[in-house]
Amino acid sequence: VCKDGSCNASNGGKVCKDASIERVINSCIGVEACMNASIERVIDSCNGRKACTDANIGSVVNSCVGNNSCGSIGEYSHAGIDLIRNSCNGRQACKYAAANGGSIDTI
Repeated sequence: VCKDGSCNASNGGKVCKDASIERVINSCIGVEACMNASIERVIDSCNGRKACTDANIGSVVNSCVGNNSCGSIGEYSHAGIDLIRNSCNGRQACKYAAANGGSIDTI
């Protein structure tokens, strides 16, 4: 299922990949969930291997839990990330975030 409020791939992966969504509440759950997506706000955040990788996300709240989650977010000339609140908790989570001239205002 991929719509405002839900991107849960409990039986697989890649849900919401390349999607454009305003808000995801219980967030991007599953392998590669929300990968390369454009999302204004993610609340309970990216929980799955490579979840939210290469995504353009305005703010992430309880943050990046899965291994390699949130990799390369805010990179290059993406709109940048305003906020990552409780931070990058998975192994190599947020790796390369804001690299190559991207930006994150608050972690």
